[in-house]
Amino acid sequence: MKKPSWSVVVTLKGPPEMAVPFVAHHLDSAAVRVHVYLDAPDPALEALLAAHPRCMVKVCDAAYWHDKRPHKGRPDVIVARQITNAEDARALSEADWIVHLDSDEFLYEAVPLADELAAVPADIDWLRLQNVERVFAPNASPETIFDGVYRSPLKGPRQVSRIWGEDGRFLRDGFSAYVVGKIAIRRHSPLRMRLHTARWPEGDAPPGTGDGKGKGNLPPFRLAEGVKVRHLNGWTPLQWISKLMLLVDTGRTDNGHDGRQEQIAYVRETPDPGLRAGLYDRIHRLDAGRARALRKAEALHDMPLDPRPAIARHFPQSAFSYRVADFDALQRAGDPDFYLRHGI
Repeated sequence: MKKPSWSVVVTLKGPPEMAVPFVAHHLDSAAVRVHVYLDAPDPALEALLAAHPRCMVKVCDAAYWHDKRPHKGRPDVIVARQITNAEDARALSEADWIVHLDSDEFLYEAVPLADELAAVPADIDWLRLQNVERVFAPNASPETIFDGVYRSPLKGPRQVSRIWGEDGRFLRDGFSAYVVGKIAIRRHSPLRMRLHTARWPEGDAPPGTGDGKGKGNLPPFRLAEGVKVRHLNGWTPLQWISKLMLLVDTGRTDNGHDGRQEQIAYVRETPDPGLRAGLYDRIHRLDAGRARALRKAEALHDMPLDPRPAIARHFPQSAFSYRVADFDALQRAGDPDFYLRHGI
């Protein structure tokens, strides 16, 4: 029996150093296609990616949004743009399933994703892919933006408090970012895509299962056992803290879970740049005790990631540095006033 096929969709914005690794890594998998939606025009990146026969690139310019939303145009919220793009890719796809990811997320297949999809019962239309979050082992000195180990969710606030102590207030289930996974969905399913779940079509939820808008019970799903989503959660510590500072600058202080709210409040209320930047280390760099505790809880994993060989195979004409120092220099050069103003 033929195994199900699958493709990936991503909305990208940023330099090629943040785009090419994701695309190359998934081109190196069994994905039929990688559907790339450029959130802003970038002719050089578009040409680089579109030259690959399995990479389908769309530029989300004014004409694209006029076609998608004739009377509303481009959504202000990135999540709305991502969902629109993911549904567009699903409509165009030739694969049986579509996986939606962000550019700093990389599939880890202990077993082939096609095997996981083949095991999904016919009456279930989506598969949840649990994410794991990148951290650094004791005394680790990352050289590239891909280095690190990964933590999986902890079991309740007591375990979080026991391992993380006071710093546990910055986390949800032991994660600094989201913890609810990403999805793969059948191409022809009537369910609608969300970033982390699927929902019933508007007004079509079965009785007692919610309102069809994601409120209430979710449509039935299966949890993948052998496939995870490696979430880098910031390409470097500098990029992670700069994203928090940007949320403060733009007034988006209600972003994310309770732990995320605590992170934002901390950087907003802490005047010392060094202490602000040090928040990353407090919740992403493990000391020996926390590393032992996470290992004992079976919540720390070695899932090595190095897309550079895949980049060389699929985009041999590209020549980018993925060293942490070079990536940070690129970030600072893109908006020197921002980094100077915040002292990071």
